[in-house]
Amino acid sequence: MKNFLKLILKVAVFLVIFSIIFFPVQELLRAKWGIGTTGARETTNAFGFYDLPENTLDVMVFGASESFYDVSPLTMYENNGFTSYVRGSANQPVYLMYYTILDSLRTQSPEIIVLECGPMLKTFNPADGDEWLTRRGMDYMELSSVKLEAICNLPIDGSDQSKLSYVFPLLRYHSRWSELDQYDFEYFDWEAHNEFKGQYPGISSYEVTLPADYMAVPTEKAEVIPEDTMVYIQKIIDLCKDRGIEPVIIKAPTSGWTYEKHNAIQHIVDENGLMFIDFNLPEILKEIGIDTKKDFHYNEWHLGLRGADKVSVFLGDYLDDTYELPDRRSDSNNSSWDEDLAVYKELKKTNGIETKLTRGTE
Repeated sequence: MKNFLKLILKVAVFLVIFSIIFFPVQELLRAKWGIGTTGARETTNAFGFYDLPENTLDVMVFGASESFYDVSPLTMYENNGFTSYVRGSANQPVYLMYYTILDSLRTQSPEIIVLECGPMLKTFNPADGDEWLTRRGMDYMELSSVKLEAICNLPIDGSDQSKLSYVFPLLRYHSRWSELDQYDFEYFDWEAHNEFKGQYPGISSYEVTLPADYMAVPTEKAEVIPEDTMVYIQKIIDLCKDRGIEPVIIKAPTSGWTYEKHNAIQHIVDENGLMFIDFNLPEILKEIGIDTKKDFHYNEWHLGLRGADKVSVFLGDYLDDTYELPDRRSDSNNSSWDEDLAVYKELKKTNGIETKLTRGTE
């Protein structure tokens, strides 16, 4: 009996020492997604989301980079009073979108989920070139039954990836020693709070040229949505309906959209009785007043702060008018939102970016 107890003690001591070494080394070596004020900050986005008090969000936004560049929760809070957060990730596949929503619903109960539909027209193959898309969205997802289910269902059989490496990232990043820089070490002091609520503020301007007849000639043709993607689109719609959540689909402004793509999404919307705001339709693009010389960030797919505020004013007004969301601006428990809004305004002021909270051209 004594020998057995000694064995148990030795194992316990070994596990403690192993954990003290293993987990800090794992945190040091795993990739840190996004550094600085701009760029895809999936790491701090995840920290900020899990730092939120439970059941304090009225709206959540999901999608690829268009979601986190083009939607400003703080603008909608300032203009309409409801709270929101963007949990997008770079080129977020619909598979990952579904599990990110499912993970979010462990701690939040939003009335509305906004889906930026760009990824809905793409297939997803993490076994052949898309691993980094999965890693960016899943590496910092909290370990839970949702994450384990997502990992188990990853279609990576036959690749050189290990599903276990999504549970223990050190198995994937153990060779990053030569890539380490100051940010990997400063990571241990990063604050959990995300003052921009998942938005990635684009400061620079990029001039985009739209064809004179852009989205002006309707057609009956429609792109075909990949079958594997359609499975998870339907899973998202069914999940929202089961939870009593209103799904709203949007397409952010870009020069790379077509009526064939619009029609593909419209078919899904019509079949499921959903709402769809396509900001590329000429009448909406004109109403929000997008300036193609100033409002985009670094390419034709991403808006800067000027454009994001215009989209967010329209989207916030639409959601508020349609669903009568609560106004939390006078709530004393929301003081942190007022502080974050002040930071957001100062960022725009410092960079000479002026926006207004009404629709139309500035």
